[in-house]
Amino acid sequence: MRENLPAAITDGLDTLFTKTGDLGLFKTVEQGATTSVWLASSGYKNREDDLFVGTNVQYYDNCKPQSLSSFAKDEYAAQRL
Repeated sequence: MRENLPAAITDGLDTLFTKTGDLGLFKTVEQGATTSVWLASSGYKNREDDLFVGTNVQYYDNCKPQSLSSFAKDEYAAQRL
């Protein structure tokens, strides 16, 4: 369907989706993959023992660590799953 639309419309839609993705409303494929790629390619030194650590085992959104909701910590639900 996209290939049947004029370039002006597809370019406008691309710009709109990119701008709304920057606001967190919609994301392009590239914007959606940013956190995964950032985590896969990043690393840091652990201050305690100076070891290279690739992740600190947290949930990330938009390249920032986030707190887990209570349902994500529910051990009973994890057992059922």
